[in-house]
Amino acid sequence: MIDGIRIGNALIYDKDQIGIDPDIRQTLKIFYSRNMFIDLVKMPCLVCMVDNEDEAMTVHADYEANFEYLILTYEGTIPNIYLYHENCIKHILDLNKKTNNNWLVSGQLIDQYENRKMFNDPSTNQWQGSFYLFPITCIVNLKKWREIGRPTWGQASKEPVEHAKPIRSDTNIHDNYTPLYLDGYDGAVKTPVKKGWNIIDASVKNNMPVHNLSIPIRQSQNYLYPENDVQLYNNFWRSIYNLPKMNDQYIRVLESVLPEKNKTVKKWACFIRNTEDIIPWGCADKFNEHAAAVSTLITPCSGFKDFILTVKKPSQVAMKKIIHYDIIPQCIDIRKRLINEWDGRRHSLSELLTSIKDYYVKTERHENCFHMHSLRSYDDFYVEVLKSFDSEEHLEAEWIKFKQIDHKYIHCDILNEPYLVTNQAKNENVYICLSDIAGWRSNLIGNGYLKLRNQLKRVIVSLQENNCKGLVDYKDPGTDLQLLQHFNEFITHVNTPIE
Repeated sequence: MIDGIRIGNALIYDKDQIGIDPDIRQTLKIFYSRNMFIDLVKMPCLVCMVDNEDEAMTVHADYEANFEYLILTYEGTIPNIYLYHENCIKHILDLNKKTNNNWLVSGQLIDQYENRKMFNDPSTNQWQGSFYLFPITCIVNLKKWREIGRPTWGQASKEPVEHAKPIRSDTNIHDNYTPLYLDGYDGAVKTPVKKGWNIIDASVKNNMPVHNLSIPIRQSQNYLYPENDVQLYNNFWRSIYNLPKMNDQYIRVLESVLPEKNKTVKKWACFIRNTEDIIPWGCADKFNEHAAAVSTLITPCSGFKDFILTVKKPSQVAMKKIIHYDIIPQCIDIRKRLINEWDGRRHSLSELLTSIKDYYVKTERHENCFHMHSLRSYDDFYVEVLKSFDSEEHLEAEWIKFKQIDHKYIHCDILNEPYLVTNQAKNENVYICLSDIAGWRSNLIGNGYLKLRNQLKRVIVSLQENNCKGLVDYKDPGTDLQLLQHFNEFITHVNTPIE
């Protein structure tokens, strides 16, 4: 929820007929679904993938959350995962202030006449007065859409259609075919049309201006135009997925070859709580039956899943060893400090987390060392953990036991160097949490789900080579489902293509 407004998100997933490689499309589908998520503290979210704009508007307008605005993102758009939605939200707030909430739709406005004219198209004249919304990002004011009778979006038609002739601004975003806004109309024209023509028509006829997207939105996304050259699109992603993990020398050369890469800022944050379920949904019986024999837990340095699993695990065999791993050295240090210094009591957890934060502010000028998700305070985190225990006293007593287990800490990239972790387990019954690592957004966009599945498989095969057996708890990068499987069951699953 932001300033009391409800904003939904939808992906227009409409490129099924142009020849995109199915595995690339599946990878990006998962990437899109994850990037449409907005922190629930800020707003309710409906992750919606549909074939067209009319379906997206109807689904969100009729949904029980009563969405007021809708961000439409189109397949082929690659958003900046940190900035895109924030900039869309700011644009909504700015439009409300600028127009007193009297607007219907905003998008990348194109003046078809000026566009055709620039490229010396012989059919230029028949497009006079025809405007459309380029299918990259559009934002709809659903309140106004409901009020004026739910007009359709308007799809492309080579056959001329009669519609209002909008009055465009004299100024442009760039060139002569991207007006800043349309405001009012001057009679009617009959022209061929492209996407969004009808919602533009409804907007100007109801005295609502249509504004182009803000510069920050444009700068926080890239559109790859797969419909223009699908072979280039496929080859680009195949080459990205096939790039090996690079050492510093290769990265420096890549940065000199591709100067824009220098703009990338590396960020880190320790996940204060886990992004996946403690026990995968529907797997409680399997956990209770097969985790009882586990003596070694392997887990990344996030949240308190390791602690809760040791308490929930049936006590047939004692947990003897916990191997903590992470690609970020600061997360290793934070996990080690939490286990060594926390006494299991409520007030002292907030004090310790505050002390850790202050340390990274002082040493690294890093203000946000913890990824808080929807938690507002460190005490909220304690309350979250407490849900898995009978009382505060129960939690404290179990934490004291947990601290006595043999804890090992490994700094590594488990997807590329699994042996650094797996060599710590020989002839053991293992419960390994691969968490959300493979399916995380930056991994998906850079590797593709097939490569990520193979990397996950290498971890388990490496454990099997060390004569280990057990369970693997992971989010499948090909489906985004969290699964709990025996080692052999897991290998069969990741070797099975997605239909």
